[in-house]
Amino acid sequence: MARKTIVRLVDDLDDTVIENGDGQTVKFGIDGTAYELDLTNEHADELRGALARYVEAARKTGTDRTARTGGRSRTRSSEFSPVAVREWAKANGIEVSARGRVPQSVVKQFRAAGN
Repeated sequence: MARKTIVRLVDDLDDTVIENGDGQTVKFGIDGTAYELDLTNEHADELRGALARYVEAARKTGTDRTARTGGRSRTRSSEFSPVAVREWAKANGIEVSARGRVPQSVVKQFRAAGN
């Protein structure tokens, strides 16, 4: 006996079944949270129209990476040089691997030392 599973894309606003490319997934973010909706092309245009005034006045900040990673903050590599931290750690007898992430505890000690 064969089993057949059918997956249908449905508009998240009104449950309209989306067929033959008549819809799309729209992604957006606000207040650090990323969202996505499956919408008919008509509803996608309505959403973009409703946000257009705000999008035009807004500043671009890059991608929504923070929202995708669950809101965890990451230390940017531009905030410190891993090479400098490793050299400082070695000079101060702190063991740090030559590769991979520098532990935050070592970075905190590095900064506390005035670096």
